[in-house]
Amino acid sequence: MLFSVRQKHQDLLTQLAVSVQGYLALDVIRRNNLELIKGVQRATTTTVSALRTAVIVARALADQKLVLDQITALNTTTSNLIESTSEMLRHQSGQINEQAAVRDDRPGQAPGGIRQHLRDDGRDRHVQGPRPRHDAEDGHRAVGRDHEVPGVSRPGPDPRDPGQRDRRPRRTEPLGPAPR
Repeated sequence: MLFSVRQKHQDLLTQLAVSVQGYLALDVIRRNNLELIKGVQRATTTTVSALRTAVIVARALADQKLVLDQITALNTTTSNLIESTSEMLRHQSGQINEQAAVRDDRPGQAPGGIRQHLRDDGRDRHVQGPRPRHDAEDGHRAVGRDHEVPGVSRPGPDPRDPGQRDRRPRRTEPLGPAPR
């Protein structure tokens, strides 16, 4: 019996060691699970922060790209406007120079046409105005001072010549109707 008691005792000690080892293994597993939970929480927190940061950076980069594209379009438009304006200015300057170089004798004929109209107008109303006199300064025929057309002046001395300024004819009547 002593042998069977010893065997039984040995079996109980072995079973107790296995149970303690099981408890210890389960405790290690439990502690490992707690650490894994903490690690997952830390990873989740870090990952969410990293994702938030990534989303913010992606939005900022997309906004910067849009602004950069708009600035590029604005610069292109500005360059095109400057180039177009330059081209129009060059073209129009050429036209102005061309127009200035063309001599047209029609403006020189206008005073004669005005004088003829005044003469004809005076005959139609049976009003005889003063006879045209010969202007010694420029060789043109001129109408008397009382029949001058408002806004059309006779050619006179050069206003830039200081010696001629004093002899220049002065207008004594205002142009147009008197203000009310």
